[in-house]
Amino acid sequence: MDRVVADLVWHPLVPEGAGNRQRILSLAARGVGIEVHLIGPGPAPRAVPRFIEAPPWRAPWTIPWFNPGVLGYLHPSAAGRMVRAARALGPALVLSEGLWTLPAARAASRARCPLAVTVNNIEHIVLASRGKRMWSAAVRLMERSWYRHADLLIAVSPADGRRLRDLLGPACPQVEIVPNGMDPPPAEVAEADLPHPNVVFLGKTDYPPNADAIAVLQREWLPEARRRGMEATAVIAGGPALPGVREGMVFTGYVEDVWPVISAADVCVAPLTAGSGTRLKVLTYLAAEKPVIATEVAVEGLGMEPRIHYLRAESGEEFAEALEYLRRDPGGASRLAARGRALSAEFSWATIGAHWSEVLRSRVGH
Repeated sequence: MDRVVADLVWHPLVPEGAGNRQRILSLAARGVGIEVHLIGPGPAPRAVPRFIEAPPWRAPWTIPWFNPGVLGYLHPSAAGRMVRAARALGPALVLSEGLWTLPAARAASRARCPLAVTVNNIEHIVLASRGKRMWSAAVRLMERSWYRHADLLIAVSPADGRRLRDLLGPACPQVEIVPNGMDPPPAEVAEADLPHPNVVFLGKTDYPPNADAIAVLQREWLPEARRRGMEATAVIAGGPALPGVREGMVFTGYVEDVWPVISAADVCVAPLTAGSGTRLKVLTYLAAEKPVIATEVAVEGLGMEPRIHYLRAESGEEFAEALEYLRRDPGGASRLAARGRALSAEFSWATIGAHWSEVLRSRVGH
């Protein structure tokens, strides 16, 4: 059986880092014909028995708009810990889960085995969409330089695959698409005690695209709905924001199990204006068979069609119109949610895990 080592970016094994954490843990638990060892910050996740702790370096200073955890994995001491742990396993392939551990992953794999990189987000695009032009330009140069050293790039959506090929040009390595996935909700879920009517947003609250989406919900979408006489309480499910009611919205804080909150949702929303990749939050909404109001950016890579699987809203006016439609036509809302649930079945982690394993095995021995 081939041994694959996954070097993790700073946050996937931290509870609040739900997106990347859910992806790599779900895939590692479903590896077919491969033995996956994870290297990253502790504590070890229960779902993955083969885990090696490699603590990041703790930066004594901060850089505006730059995550200190990223600095922690770029530092030579942290990179050295990951490299030594990976080499000791004698892997058949080294997988870097993101841009920031790629230098360490490259050092671990150099002249020993192939290097694969999962591009969960094309970082310079996210930064540019948030107006961070200087950081976007700097990160774009890093992405152009660092991704070319990979033997395989794994994108999570066809759109991101095209963006990588455009970014890297003739020097682009092989690109494979392995989307994010979903586990279906339990057969029976006790609904959380939420106010009704409500709109629910799921996500890590300090992740910049999510923070921007929460601001759009608060400042544009909800005020327009209320101006038209439609009251709805916004429920924000996710940490690290602490539980409480602030600025007219209910914050649940970090929740170990999202299904009770999503099951109690009347409408699920994704007012994202930035980001790349496929959206785990939207897959969660669909799997729970909830009507979804979202921007086009939020559903990218999922094959969702407006008014078939979700209602599109790019402004407060469009959100209010979508909310009014759902309340005026409960039958239409139910049909929308049912089609979304059917679509979500195509994104089961079991199916995606088998494809992921095949993609990794295809590079072993090259």
